[in-house]
Amino acid sequence: GITETSLGFVGALSNEIGGIQFGNSPLIPVPGTLAQVNSFVANPALVDPDALYVIWAGANDYIFTQQTNPLEPVGNLTKAVTSLSQAGAKDFLVVNLPDLGNLPFAAVQGASPEVIAGLNALSNGHNQALEAAVAGLNSTGNIKVNLLDAGGLFKDALAGNLGFNNVTDACTRDPICVANPEVQKGYLFWDEVHPTTTTGRILADSALALIKPDTVSVPEPAVVMSLIFVGGLGLHQLKRNRPAA
Repeated sequence: GITETSLGFVGALSNEIGGIQFGNSPLIPVPGTLAQVNSFVANPALVDPDALYVIWAGANDYIFTQQTNPLEPVGNLTKAVTSLSQAGAKDFLVVNLPDLGNLPFAAVQGASPEVIAGLNALSNGHNQALEAAVAGLNSTGNIKVNLLDAGGLFKDALAGNLGFNNVTDACTRDPICVANPEVQKGYLFWDEVHPTTTTGRILADSALALIKPDTVSVPEPAVVMSLIFVGGLGLHQLKRNRPAA
């Protein structure tokens, strides 16, 4: 029954404006994470201090615009949190990145070992900078920012620790997987960049355990929180009731 508001745009970057292109069609401008936040805080009535604000962005910067400086996307995420907090938001969940070189996207594109290693290095640089940025945000004492280690979860999956039997291929490239929900449960990736529902459930359970450690289980975490791993998610707002003091 939780109310969810998504301001995500496919192809969004972490900055003000990006773009997405389908084949040879013209480039379509797409509001980035900062533009999404600015649009949201422009209406103060939307900013609920009792909501949880989830921000997961940055992967598109590295994959689609060849960003090589993690401090820029992380700086944008820091600005997003700061803008929301100045508008009254208090509770945040920020998510880091998996090793982007290990996405099916890299293999499908025929990326060289050097490119794969470079993407993974950028992912690690992003996550280190984001961890430092979150520590800085929390040091103000005015807000609470939890950091979900999606990167660590994907590493566990790739190491065979989370029960997947296929951690390298996109389900959408296997007709049997697309047609069979049971087969899908064994896949880490739905398409070249996005996780399957099973992966989303693991991420959601991990997020819930992080923000509410006393929670043992959740019936339908995929409904509570739909965390898109590349392209879609800039800002999510999950409204919840605060426990009585």
